[in-house]
Amino acid sequence: PVCPTCGGKDFQPTTLSRTGKVVTSTVVHVPPTEFLMEAPFAMAIIETPEGARLMTQVVDCEPQSVQPGMEVQLEFRLIRKEGKSGILCYGHKAVPVRG
Repeated sequence: PVCPTCGGKDFQPTTLSRTGKVVTSTVVHVPPTEFLMEAPFAMAIIETPEGARLMTQVVDCEPQSVQPGMEVQLEFRLIRKEGKSGILCYGHKAVPVRG
């Protein structure tokens, strides 16, 4: 990997927090075929306290309720079953912090 800002190639592994805040979001009404049964659903850019940003689905809430500044926890969950063999694909999803 190369840093797009400085061109540096010296990187150190970093463990990211499992918390973050929504930067921006959208509600997907017409998803790819493998996610048809989940529509509508929210997708958001989440920023961790370390400044890393990732795009992920926001679950366990009404899609329209996802707003900038919302605090979330990142959980490792099933994303989809792939192909006829049923390979399970896992990844991070964001869950709103209640309370």
